[in-house]
Amino acid sequence: LKWASKHFSSNLKKNREAIEYIEKRGLSGAIDTFSIGYASHGNDLLQAAHKAGYNDDILFDAGLIRQNDQGHYYDVFARRIIFPFFDRSGRIIGFTGRLLTGEKDKPKYVNSPETELFKKHKFLFGFYHSRKAIMKEHECLLVEGQTDMISLFMAGVKNVVAGSGTALGEDQVKMILPVTTCLTLVYDGDNAGINATIS
Repeated sequence: LKWASKHFSSNLKKNREAIEYIEKRGLSGAIDTFSIGYASHGNDLLQAAHKAGYNDDILFDAGLIRQNDQGHYYDVFARRIIFPFFDRSGRIIGFTGRLLTGEKDKPKYVNSPETELFKKHKFLFGFYHSRKAIMKEHECLLVEGQTDMISLFMAGVKNVVAGSGTALGEDQVKMILPVTTCLTLVYDGDNAGINATIS
């Protein structure tokens, strides 16, 4: 996963379209802090991983490739901006990929599948980066998406984490409790955000 993150970071520097998207979202200053990357077309990661000595079983178990109906492996995150998930120790355990283009037949966001390391419902995006600020402020702000979290963090509001599209669960609350007992939901003001806040 660490190797894959470095590969995605290298790709980002080579892709003008991806750089323009990040600049448009005001995230340029966050590239290094959050190890933002880009997954190229087709099976770029799969081919690069083979050259680096990684076999299909390892890549599959890490949630980086999947099989199609014909039994062929393909990159999970192709043509997506990549946001790594970090555990409490700062190790990369999974990824979220945001579709760069507006293809209507594909989901805008794709997360790593459940793996031995990554259980999405047990983690909050950005907690590794924000833990000290949460302790200092005695409050944790919970937003919906990764870009919301990163934008606030880079603007100086550092006591913030993101749920990444999942409803707040017991395991995520347990992640916060050792740091603070004050949790403030800052979801979007649309109907979906209001309903998620109430529920």
